[in-house]
Amino acid sequence: MFSDLIKERRKELGWTQQDFADKIFVTRQTISNWKNEKNFPDIPTLIQISDQLDLSLDYLLKEDVNYMKKVEKDYALIKRERRAQKIRQNSCWSDDCYHADYSGWCCTA
Repeated sequence: MFSDLIKERRKELGWTQQDFADKIFVTRQTISNWKNEKNFPDIPTLIQISDQLDLSLDYLLKEDVNYMKKVEKDYALIKRERRAQKIRQNSCWSDDCYHADYSGWCCTA
């Protein structure tokens, strides 16, 4: 798990949770939230974590199966929402319209 990797490396370096928080410009509570999986660091913070702990982003992220599943789920949701938004933008709901995969004529044309 992501938080376990951070904790293990932090302890190898002899840093407390507060020491580490100070180095990456977050609060100790933020790190605690990551540990409890209440939230996850944003990309700029992930880069700082990687740099400070001298661990690759690939290692930090891919080792956490739960995080990878969450990312896959989030991307699927984003993709579905983008598709739905495109459909909503291309729908005019008139009886005079013909869309057929949005290549046909439309009343707005």
